[in-house]
Formats: sequence, structure tokens, C-alpha cells
Amino acid sequence: MPAQMGSADSADAAAPAGGTPEHRLPALPALLALPATPALPAAAARQGSGALATDGPLPGVGGQRLGLRAAVGTGGVGLVGVLGALNLLDNAERAVLIVLGPDIQRSLGFSDAALGGLVGLSAVILTAGAIPIGLLADRRRRTAIAAVAAALAGVFALLTSVVANTFQLVLARIGAGFGQAAVLPVHNSLLADGYPLHARTAVLTLHNLAGPVGLVIAPVTAGGVAALAGGSAGWRWAFVLFAGVLLLFAAIAAMLREPPRGRGERMEVLGAHGDPAGVTDPSVDAPSSIPLEIGAARLLKIQTLRYLFAAIGALGFALVGVPTFFNSLLEERYHLDALDRGLVGSVTQVGVMIGVVAGARLGDARFRRDPPSVLLFMAVAFAAHGVLLTVALTMGPLPALVGCVTVAEIPLGMVLVPLYSVISIIVPYRLRALGFAAVGVCVTLFGGFLGGVLLGDVSDQHGPRVALLALAGPASLAAAALTAYAARFVRADLAAVVEEIAEERAETLRVATGGAQPILQVRNLDVSYGPMQVLFGVDLDVERGEVLALLGTNGAGKSTLLRTVAGLEVPHRGVVRHAGRTITLDPPERRVRDGIVLVQGGAGVFGTLTVAENLLVGAHVLGRDGALVARRAEEVLDLFPKLRDLLDAPASTLSGGEQQMLALAKALLTRPEVLCVDELSLGLAPTVVAELIEVVAGLRRDGVTVVLVEQSVNVAAAVADRAVFLEKGRIRFSGRPADLLERGDLVRAVFLGTVGGPHAAATADGGPR
Repeated sequence: MPAQMGSADSADAAAPAGGTPEHRLPALPALLALPATPALPAAAARQGSGALATDGPLPGVGGQRLGLRAAVGTGGVGLVGVLGALNLLDNAERAVLIVLGPDIQRSLGFSDAALGGLVGLSAVILTAGAIPIGLLADRRRRTAIAAVAAALAGVFALLTSVVANTFQLVLARIGAGFGQAAVLPVHNSLLADGYPLHARTAVLTLHNLAGPVGLVIAPVTAGGVAALAGGSAGWRWAFVLFAGVLLLFAAIAAMLREPPRGRGERMEVLGAHGDPAGVTDPSVDAPSSIPLEIGAARLLKIQTLRYLFAAIGALGFALVGVPTFFNSLLEERYHLDALDRGLVGSVTQVGVMIGVVAGARLGDARFRRDPPSVLLFMAVAFAAHGVLLTVALTMGPLPALVGCVTVAEIPLGMVLVPLYSVISIIVPYRLRALGFAAVGVCVTLFGGFLGGVLLGDVSDQHGPRVALLALAGPASLAAAALTAYAARFVRADLAAVVEEIAEERAETLRVATGGAQPILQVRNLDVSYGPMQVLFGVDLDVERGEVLALLGTNGAGKSTLLRTVAGLEVPHRGVVRHAGRTITLDPPERRVRDGIVLVQGGAGVFGTLTVAENLLVGAHVLGRDGALVARRAEEVLDLFPKLRDLLDAPASTLSGGEQQMLALAKALLTRPEVLCVDELSLGLAPTVVAELIEVVAGLRRDGVTVVLVEQSVNVAAAVADRAVFLEKGRIRFSGRPADLLERGDLVRAVFLGTVGGPHAAATADGGPR
């Protein structure tokens, strides 16, 4: 019998739907007690209460700060050095476009709005490239991706130097943007895995310092090269210079070694060795196949990330639009040439560099002491940036303007390392590159592109100073408010990281020490619809060949549990396994191919298609083998002979029982290992129910595992080996159906005294079940 069987009356009270994770009861410490030898019992990683501890050991919290030299020594200088150089060069090459933008504008002839659109377009392309590159980086060798992307950026930087018109410039910047798109998702993912978690702040500091260093070097270098070359084409030589250096470091990056994924988090949670007694988890470095829509949905289930993404989108106005139109202000109001603007840009980036160093130290100290405080620290920095930038833009004299803008850049720089450190920890390591790509989406698409166009339009009408005053400061204040709100969720999200790694490890040890491997396994499952949580810490094992009935009140979460197993819902916590393989984020179509098929209640057939056409739709996973489809169709028609005479009839003309038979026939065409049926008997006549019970009994004899949602305890008793009773999203009972019949407190609540009848009446469930 699975360890979770039996009464669970302690789970009667479901957590309030709108409650915050901090208010949930701690139940995680036992999960963390992993032994040094493979003697972990099967139940060691389970949480009967479904609660998530937020006051136990959390990754990155506590311990001593590691200095830069020691941190780099833990993973070697090669990885952080080469990636830092590429980051520097990518930032420098983009800065050339911003600093020399007015020169390019005069050379090719376009307006301020067009310049803003061009910068915004470059940002959008940077984003458009980051998403597919992030997906690819979560599946393939990231060091190779970093090298190829850097080479692509170098080639298109070189092509930028020879453009003859605006159209060619746009094409060249699109190509360069795709090449530069790897920096945020790939570099940060590599650094997070290449160094221990306690060294992460130091290496991220070094990498993030490279960006502003590039922005300091680029303006002076680009302006100097343009001035030295002279003439209207002087700006072209700056792109030639940076393209050549980029191509050199791209070749060096191709020789970097790929680090194991999630190593830092596993070492933090499981100890320095991470693999007691040499038992390894083969899924750790297995290639990811998580599709974009499911990966994005999973990221948005992390509440800290949800609000940080919104904050980063607001901040995009300041990060992308401000540098562009600040240079326009310097040219129009103060008549600075390319070299002088380059010098001003270098000075202001010194503020960012100071902020990066100070913010890394202060943010790391706060995170180690109390994780929410680091987000509050970031919120204060965002607000300070907005206020200081607004004050700076009111300054008339050039020295005062430049000095105040430099000071305003300090709090902005202070945010970078704490932000990336938090994201690197709370994003699941199998989705880490996609998580960092999402940061780029928020900055460049929502803030950068929209902000660039809006700032450009206002600038054309009222000048760059008015545009910056109207938009930059308020955007930073909005980012501050959203970041402060995100602080309330960070402890729970960190605890979920610990829980996931520890549970994964516990299951590996359990199987390695002879524990049974069920055909279907659910652990610590939480599922929500928007703000309404439906499942709370559900644990469930289904053995091969077992028929399991899910019963419970309307709205208890029965159908939601089946939909999550089938891949139609993405949980925000927990794991689903099929035959020992984690499928939590697998797409539904892969689960069907692997043998998990769901028959949805009331939605199992296409009414406008004939019975034969419905069967063909059900057989689509079998490919184009007509003979195979015909054999399988004969098999299911033998199970449901009534359907033979109805092959040409539209499904909508069938009775309710015949439609349920057709839905089951479609599912059985694939010969599933696990058949999930939502509402097997709802609204059907007793004679039809009896036929369906006989079909399920035959499936059991054939070794098919069946999980069905039922409203009738009598049907469950007739067909199921085991019944699981759900109430308010928690398992209240798991055991023999006959034992459930003796639990009057549970049965009466659902069936209202109809237990003794031939078939319990059921009402349609209008909400999540």
C-alpha cells in the first residue's frame, strides 16, 4: 500500500484562497534531513499537510560572504573571464549606436522618432532572439551557443559599418540584436551553474561590471575613432573595431567547458557532495523538452518573478530610452560632438560601476540575513534612481547635469547583481535560461520598445528634456512599488526550490534502495486558477494495473488533479512522475505518446464529426499506418459493439452513454498505460453504467492503469481497487472503497444519503473539481 493511504483528517481546513505563502504552516524540516547513506525511507520527502516551510534553511541564506578571488577560484577564471569579455564587447557595440546615433542620423537622414524606433527595434530583436536562445540553452550546450551568438554579433557589427541606407542599417541591427541576445539568458545561466551558490554574487558582480565598463570604454573609443577618421563616415570605423574583437573572443568561447545544470542549488540543499553513496539522479542533466508556453506558465506561477517582471518592464523606460535621448539632449541643447558625448557617457557609467560594486555587497548581506529585505533594498534603489534622475534633468549647466545623472546611475547599478542573484535562485534550474530571457523581454519589449517610441514622439514635439522628465522618473517609481510588493513572496519561492531538489533526491534514493516505482506519482502538488488555489500539497501513488477512483465534493479538485496529470494545467509547486520519469512540465501531446490519456467529462467527442471520424481523430498519434489504425479500430469496436452500427452517425446524435463509449474508444485506440476518465458515470442510465464498469474491469485484466473521477461511491465500490477522497483540495481518505462507505462523515457530505441507491445522483460541477 502507498505510504499516504489512510485517513488524513488533519487536512480538513484548506488554506484561504487569497492567503499569502508566508501564512502557511512550516512542514519542510523533515524533508531536509537527507542522510549520507542511501537509507532514506519512502515517506521522508512527503508532506502530508501540504504546507511549505518558509522559516527553515533556504538557499543562499546565512553563511559567510566569499571574496572575488576565492569565488572565481571555485569554478576557474576561464568561464567568468570570457563571458565577461563578451558582455563588455556586446554592451560596447550597442553603445556605439547610441553615442554615434546623431552622426549616423545625419549620414543616412532620419528623424528623432526614427532614431528612437531604431534603438527600440534593436531592443525588440534582442528580446525576440533571447526567447528562442533561452529555450535552446535549456536543452543544448550553452557554451557553444554563447560562442555562435558572439560570432553572429561580430559579423553584423561589421556589416553595420558598410550600410548605405536606413533599410540596410535596420537589417544589420536586427542581425546584431540576435547575436547579442545570448548574453542575458546564456551567460547568467552558465555562471549560475559554473560556480557554487555562495560564490554566485561575486561572479555575477564581475560579469555585471563588464557591461558598464564596456559602456565606459565604448563612448570614448567610438568617439575617438570617429573623430580620428573624420568626415561623415567616421562612425563606420568604430563598428569595424568592435566587430573584430568580438569575433576573436567568440572563437575563445567555443573552447569553454559546459558546467552541470543546477549544481550550485544541489550542493546547497544536499551538501557538498550532493550524491551520497554514489547514487546519482539521471534526470539532472537530461535534455529539457519543455515547450515555451508551459515554461512561461511555470515561471509566472512563481509569484516573486511575476511582480519582478512587471517591475523590470517599467524600468525598461529608464534602461533603454534614457541613454538614447540623453545623447540627443547633449547634442541639441549643449551642441556636443561625438567625442564629447562619448566622454559624458563614460563619466555617467562610472556611477553604474560604483553602484554594481556597492549593491552587490549590500544586497548579498541583506539576502543572507533576510531574503525579503533585499527586494525592499532594490525597491528603494529604484525609487532613488527615479527621484535623482528627475532632479538631474532640471539642471541647466552641463557639469551639474552630468554630475547629477552620474549620481542617479549609482542606485540603478546597485540593483543589477541582487536582481540577477534572486532570479538565478528562484527560477528552476531546468528553466534558468528561459527565466533570464524573460527579463530581457520585460526590459526591451515592454519598456524599451514602447518607451523608445513614446519618448521619441514626445521628444519630436517638446524636446528630449521634457520627454525624459515626463516618463523616466515615474517609470522608476512604478518599478519600486512592484518590487516592494514582490518581497512578500520570496521566502516561499526559495522554500519551493529546496523542496523540489530535496524531494527529487529523496525519490532517487528511495528507488535506488529498492523502493517500489509506481506507474503514476504525484508529490506536493499545488495548483491554482489565477488567485484561487485548488489543490494543496497533494501526494498520490498509483500502482501499475490499479483502478483508482477519485471522489469528493464539488470543487474539491478532482478534475484539476486529472488535468494536471494529463498536462492541461501547470502546477506552481510539486512534481508529477510517470514510471519514474518526471513529466511535470511535459506538454500534453508528449504524455499521450508516452501512454497517459485523459477522457474529459462532457468534452470527449466532436459533435459535428461522425463516429468514424472521431475514431480517426483519436488515432492521430498512431501516424499514417492505415493498417495499424484499422486493427486498433476493430479492437475498440469489439469493446463497444454498439458503435459499429453508428459509424456514419454524427456524434451529436448519440445518447449520453454512446458518447461516453465513443470517448473511451478514442482514448483506447492509443493503448494507454494510464487512462484518466473524468466523470465515468455522470448522468448515465444504470444499464449503461454497468456496461462501462465491465469495460473498466476488462482494462484492469489487461494491465491498464485507470484513474477515474466519480460522483457515485457505489460505482467506485464496484470498479475501483482503491478510492481517494478529496475535500477542499486535500486528500482526506485513501483506502478501499468499502472502508469509505463506513466513513459517514465523508460520504454524507457528498452523497446526501443516496449511498444505498443503485446509482447516486450527481449534479454538474460548475467550478474546478
